[in-house]
Amino acid sequence: MKHIQTMTYAAVVAVAAALSPAAPKALAAPKSVVSVVAVESEQVSPTLMVTGTVQSRHDSAVSAGIAGSLVWVAEPGTRVARGEPVARLDARPFELAVRELEARLSRKRIEIRRLERDLDRYRRLQERQSISARDVDALEADLGMARTDADLLEVEIDRARDDLDRTRIVAPFDSVVARRFQQQGESVSATQPVAKLVSTDALEVRFHGPLAHSALPDALGKLRVHWSSGSAEMAVRATVPVSDEQSQSFLGYLSVPEDMAPQFRIGQLISVAVPTALPSTQFIVPRDALVLGEKQIRVFVLDDEGRALAIPVEVGADHGDYISVSGALAAGQQVIVRGAESIRSGDLVSVLSQNEFPVTTLES
Repeated sequence: MKHIQTMTYAAVVAVAAALSPAAPKALAAPKSVVSVVAVESEQVSPTLMVTGTVQSRHDSAVSAGIAGSLVWVAEPGTRVARGEPVARLDARPFELAVRELEARLSRKRIEIRRLERDLDRYRRLQERQSISARDVDALEADLGMARTDADLLEVEIDRARDDLDRTRIVAPFDSVVARRFQQQGESVSATQPVAKLVSTDALEVRFHGPLAHSALPDALGKLRVHWSSGSAEMAVRATVPVSDEQSQSFLGYLSVPEDMAPQFRIGQLISVAVPTALPSTQFIVPRDALVLGEKQIRVFVLDDEGRALAIPVEVGADHGDYISVSGALAAGQQVIVRGAESIRSGDLVSVLSQNEFPVTTLES
């Protein structure tokens, strides 16, 4: 009887042990929870990062074009619209010059009217043969020269009025006064700079790149730039494929879109991705999809059975939150972005939606 009880107890213990959660083979191991996105492909060029400088497309040291005495110069930092005054010269001498020339022109016109009346009388006298034709010809010549003198005076008046207008030095474009070269009360020559004007709206990026790659920016049309608060593509405005023996670099210019201009300051340094080869098709994955190993970098993709498969990749160009890679991938494959650190190749995984497991680094 005791033997039977012992066997019964052992059987109960065995059954309980088999049903216990601690039994390693009784229940399947829980699946790792992951989130995925689709692998994308696009045309990507290898790039070299160089430093560029933000500068204004309109930067002028304005002068009057006439000599005179300054009576006013705008303060540095003053914003002026195109056509608004930046400085003024003493206009009194130029006003007097215009008045003098206008008086001389009036005097010449009086002389012309007198000569015209004399010529009419001479012609009537010639008809009666009271004077010779030579006298008439001489008077006609005098009248012609008087009329020419009047024309020359009109030209001088136009020039004097132009000089008078130049006493008001105006901005050739919307700008800010960056510097005053002269002060109120100083005399300036015709070519002497008075103030420096810089447009803060029309901006561009100037950069230098390797001369060997000078043809690629124009071929691509746009280059990506990076600064402290973001990145964007900017159109290539021009390249200057001219260098010297030492620098072996070309000069390039990128146009800053008007809506982006407020984000930059003139003189600011930014990074420009200069292409070193023509674009080729590469795969694009989120940066968080990369799993760094001791010997290689991998990404995990899902197969048809919901298993994670490790794919070795080589990293290419940076694209913000994304990065280009090369490897045995295909566009449209589901690459694991969250949860890849804790799985191994061949593991079954449970995929959650982005609402359940948000991928915050991806661009919306």
